[in-house]
Amino acid sequence: MFRGRVSSDTVNEVTIMVDATSNADHKEASSSARFRKLPERIRPEDMIATQETEPPPDPTMGRDSERDFMLRNAGS
Repeated sequence: MFRGRVSSDTVNEVTIMVDATSNADHKEASSSARFRKLPERIRPEDMIATQETEPPPDPTMGRDSERDFMLRNAGS
C-alpha cells in the first residue's frame, strides 16, 4: 500500500510515495519480539547502591559554640 504525504511548509506541494505497511510491520515485529522473554531477575541485595563516602566537615569549624554564646550574652 502506498501513501502520499503533502508538505505544507513549501510553496510547491511535494508528494512522497512511501511503503508504510512494511515499516509498520517491521516495527511491530521487533517490539513484540522484545517482550517474548523476560529479563533476568535481579536480587534485592543487588538493588541497593553503595558508595564510599568521606566524613562530613566539622560544622563549627573548630569553634566552641558554647563559649561564643557565653561571651555574647555575659555583658547584659
